[in-house]
Amino acid sequence: MTEIDRPVLMTTCPGEADYFGHCPACHRPVLSDEDFPVWICPHNLSEGNPHREDAGAVSEIEQEAAEVYSRCPADHVGYCYQSHMPLHGACYDQGKY
Repeated sequence: MTEIDRPVLMTTCPGEADYFGHCPACHRPVLSDEDFPVWICPHNLSEGNPHREDAGAVSEIEQEAAEVYSRCPADHVGYCYQSHMPLHGACYDQGKY
């Protein structure tokens, strides 16, 4: 998927003071702590999610060796250059990401 094909997450939501961003799962705004936002790395999104980022992700072999099952380099010994996205707590609980 190219940058042109990837849907754009909005960075502002007019009139909302507590706007965190748009959820990469349902694409609705995450507006407050009451949405129980979970900050997720684009590396950890499912393969079908258009916001998933593969470049620089930790491989399955590296995950198994470290026993840390996350594709985000920051969860290992590296630094993650991706901006983490706010995911609604409900979307996270349902595994819809």
